[in-house]
Amino acid sequence: MKHTLLTLATTALLLSCCKPTVTTSPSPNYTTTVTGYAVTTDSLDPIPNIVLNINPLAGSYTTPVGGKTVRTDSTGRFEFIYTGPAYGQIGIGFGGNNSYHNLGGYDYITPYTNKTHNIELQPYGWLKLHVKNVNPWNGDDRLSISLGGSIHSYYGIVDKSIHSKEPGNGTKTLVWAVEKNGIVNSFQKTIYIQGFDTSFYEILY
Repeated sequence: MKHTLLTLATTALLLSCCKPTVTTSPSPNYTTTVTGYAVTTDSLDPIPNIVLNINPLAGSYTTPVGGKTVRTDSTGRFEFIYTGPAYGQIGIGFGGNNSYHNLGGYDYITPYTNKTHNIELQPYGWLKLHVKNVNPWNGDDRLSISLGGSIHSYYGIVDKSIHSKEPGNGTKTLVWAVEKNGIVNSFQKTIYIQGFDTSFYEILY
């Protein structure tokens, strides 16, 4: 009886070892056309003649027109052909230029369920900031302003304008601190930056 059980176990082990390994790989088994528009944030104006990047996620395959980029037409419309797994994902993104801000990421879609998709881009705007010490205490007066990534400090009597290029059609929060006679007071203000335009704000301290 023991010999019979041993023989059966050995046979099962040999069969399991000899079982062929089947490796499956995703195949391009689904093709569809994806269309959409590039538009400005908030105002949703069409953006003509701009290049978008089309990148697949792992396990996905794409066949976009002209390779891995596609250009919008005169109406802001773009189109590309997707060929890949039915539930593969692709990213639609923008590299940024002098007119539009790169939002720093991709819109990921599944062409099988999303055959149309609009991508929003932020047009650049400008901020003109006027700062003035209207009630100076002494030369140690200090104004420190955070413009996001950089801090500007000014001492004593100040009356000047600061210009900065910002992503437009969106808000920016200014944070600043004023020190006079050893006393520090902090402030902040959220400002709407209009795209392709100049927004003005004044700090009087």
